[in-house]
Amino acid sequence: MRTVLSEASYAEFQSQGFVRTGLVLPDAVLDQIRGLYQAMPASLSNWSYFESNAIASPREPGRKARLKHLLRSWVPGGARPSSSPKVYEKSIYGSTEMIPVVLEALLERGLKDHLRETSFLAAHDILLEGTKHDHNFGFHDDGFGWDIFFQTGDDITVYIALQDMNEETGGRLSVERHPEESVLFAERNRSVQAFARYCKDQGAALKDGRVTREGAETCRRRKHIADAYRRMSEERNLRTRRHYRKVEMSTIDMRKGEVILFNNKLFHDVETWKCSSYRSVYIIRCLPLYEMGLSPPRKFLNDVDCNRYLLDGEAGLVRAIDLETETPTFVACPTS
Repeated sequence: MRTVLSEASYAEFQSQGFVRTGLVLPDAVLDQIRGLYQAMPASLSNWSYFESNAIASPREPGRKARLKHLLRSWVPGGARPSSSPKVYEKSIYGSTEMIPVVLEALLERGLKDHLRETSFLAAHDILLEGTKHDHNFGFHDDGFGWDIFFQTGDDITVYIALQDMNEETGGRLSVERHPEESVLFAERNRSVQAFARYCKDQGAALKDGRVTREGAETCRRRKHIADAYRRMSEERNLRTRRHYRKVEMSTIDMRKGEVILFNNKLFHDVETWKCSSYRSVYIIRCLPLYEMGLSPPRKFLNDVDCNRYLLDGEAGLVRAIDLETETPTFVACPTS
C-alpha cells in the first residue's frame, strides 16, 4: 500500500487499517446511487454466483464442488451450514454508470491528495443493503477470486456510507489494524504472480504476454491449473486459520456520505445493524495496474461488465477504457 497511498494516508492505513479521507459525497450524488439501486430488484443479487464458479468446468462436478467450497468467504475454519441464512437483502456486483460519477465527485473534493501517481482499474462497484434481520458476510478477508481474476495485494476499496453508522445504529465496518505487520499481507502479490507463472507454463492462452482467465479455462492442461488454484486457496486458508485470532480490529463510525479507503484483502467484518431502516453501503474496488502476469477480464463469470474505467492517479481523472482495444500501462509490482 506504500506505493499507492500518499505518505500521510499510508501512515494512517498502517496504524488503523483504513484511511478516513474527510471526503463526503453531496446529497445529489447519494440520491443518484439510491435511485439506481432502488430500481434494481433484490433478485439481481449475484455474489453467490461468483462464490460457486471457478475454473472447474461443468463436466467436472467433483472438482467444481471442491472449488466452490474453497471460494466461500466465512470465518476461517468454519463451514457454511446447509441451510444458510439470508445474506443481505441486496448484494449487487457490477460496473454501473455511478463509478465515474462518484470518482469524479471525489477527485473534485481532494481524493488525489490520498493517492500516489499510480493508476488503477476502477474494476467494479457493489451495493450492499439489508435490514437488522439479514446477515452480512461475516469476519473474512477476500483472497484471489476466479470471478475477478486480475487482483493485487494493494487493492483499494472506496467505501461509502449511505446513512449514519455509529454505536447506536450498529452496522459499523471493522478492519484489521497494523496490516503490514501481518504475516498474511506480504505474500499476497507473490502468490498471485506465482500462480500466473504456473498458468503460463501450462500453456494457457496469453494476451500481450499475460494469462487470460478464458485462456486458463480452455487450456488443454486446465485440470493442472485448477489443482494449482486449489492449492493456492488451501495454503491461504491454512495461514489464515493459524493467524486470524491474533488480529486487532478498528471499528469505524461513519456519517452519511462519508468516504473511507481500506483494503479488502485484509480482515474485515460488520456489526449487527440495530435500526428498523435499511443499512446500505456503496463500494468501488480499485486495482493498481501492477504487472501481475494476468490480463484484466472484461466480464464477471455471469456476464456482468467489469474493469471499464481507469482512475489515473497522476492526472487526477477517471475515464472509460475498452480492454479489447486499449492495453493500459502496467507498472512493476512492488516486492514488499
